[in-house]
Amino acid sequence: MESVSAPEIHVPPSRPQEVTTPPVRGAISLRNLDFFYGDHQVLFGNTLEIVPRKVTAIIGPSGCGKSTHIRVYNRIYELYRDQRCTGEVLLDGENLLAPSVDPIELRRRIGMIFQAPTPFPMSVFDNVAYGLRLHYTMARSELEDRVKTALEGAALWDEVRDKLGHPGTALSGGQQQRLCIARALAVEPEVLLMDEPTSAVDPVGTAKIEELV
Repeated sequence: MESVSAPEIHVPPSRPQEVTTPPVRGAISLRNLDFFYGDHQVLFGNTLEIVPRKVTAIIGPSGCGKSTHIRVYNRIYELYRDQRCTGEVLLDGENLLAPSVDPIELRRRIGMIFQAPTPFPMSVFDNVAYGLRLHYTMARSELEDRVKTALEGAALWDEVRDKLGHPGTALSGGQQQRLCIARALAVEPEVLLMDEPTSAVDPVGTAKIEELV
């Protein structure tokens, strides 16, 4: 019998699989931003690039327009009469001032913490769950997990875990501000604006908020 050798099989070397990294979201670009209170102009041609996933501080003397500047990002100024702006505010290339942008959804994407604590007149749990209920439909168990995670992220869980049904307004000033931070974190914003968040908080609360930042 003749032996037949098996044909050689050439296997091309495997190419390393390319790993695609999702783009980092949250880049903000301001272009020629002007702001007006009625006929009075207070911001002039603000142009700025803000990189994502970094802490960016806007510094200046009292009354120079810092708060006005950041309140343009999520269009919170639209809640007040006779306030308007021109120019562009781009988030990942999208102009947030365009009429097609839903301001409610925008304020989920760009959260905000004000100078003074602004807890809602409801329980600690409902304060944190408010945005989640507004934007999402989820099971009670998932809601509870998201509330706990947000409170942990705001370094408040250990202090309120047995007080979730108590009014948020009954907490101390520092705790109320961290409750507001938890409320903002719960909806997982792409950007979090903080307008002097420790200006009305005691030294202990200030230290905890600064540690969070």
